[in-house]
Amino acid sequence: MNYIRRTPYGIEISMNQRKIVIETSINQALDKLCLMSCSTLQGRIDASKLILHTKSKVPIYINQQIVLIPTMSYRNFDCVFFNLYNILHIKKASQHKTKIIFDDLSFLIVECSQNIIDNQMNKAKKLNDYFEKESVYNQEYLIDFLS
Repeated sequence: MNYIRRTPYGIEISMNQRKIVIETSINQALDKLCLMSCSTLQGRIDASKLILHTKSKVPIYINQQIVLIPTMSYRNFDCVFFNLYNILHIKKASQHKTKIIFDDLSFLIVECSQNIIDNQMNKAKKLNDYFEKESVYNQEYLIDFLS
């Protein structure tokens, strides 16, 4: 998956140079993705806030192949969630627009500065590193986390 965004007809998902429109809400779609990994959207958002020590625009870790990065507040209709794992290149398109090029060579221009996208990607990388390196089975980690 390259990205997911709202449309007047539901949501649009881009993957493998295809765009698919599904009649559902973005929250329902994201919640179903999270449920595939035995969690909920709200659970993932709360965990991201706790791990990253931030309150807004947190990335959503779905699994080892999907970490979704919001371009703006989730509540904003124009918010696009793009996948950290499928980004090939980020490029400034204009003062307040950024071109995101995906590994299948498709692209998307978002209404967001490159600086904001870079900051969001850094958050997503930190979250990804956390899930890749930390284990809830590490007893010392559990003690540090719970205290």
